[in-house]
Amino acid sequence: MKPQNSQEKQLILSAVSAYSGILPHPDLLEKFDRIIPSGADRIMKMAEKQSAHRIALETIFVFWDILTSFLGQVFGLIIGLSGIYFGYKTIISGHPVVGTILSGGTLTGLVSVFVLGKNRQAKNLNENNNR
Repeated sequence: MKPQNSQEKQLILSAVSAYSGILPHPDLLEKFDRIIPSGADRIMKMAEKQSAHRIALETIFVFWDILTSFLGQVFGLIIGLSGIYFGYKTIISGHPVVGTILSGGTLTGLVSVFVLGKNRQAKNLNENNNR
């Protein structure tokens, strides 16, 4: 039976399913297992190996990040104390202007590197959080 205005009405139903994750949907794993002997098990083992590899890399990265930060602080302290010491020795030896410039320049350089480094860290942290 057609409507009187000669326009047919249609009802369209559709269903959408979405799945997100590092592994395929369980239905797909089941299909892999039917097509490839032990296919699902092989996929699970591959995912486990990849996860273990990523964890190992992150552990190494964090270790080296901490180590380089520590070494940077130690060398910064050595440079700072050396600059102040040699500036002091220069002042005592009768050259107060040169000694003051040496000590002050060392401190100014270290403080600026520290402040710029902290600003860069904050900027990188903000960029990483915004991703």
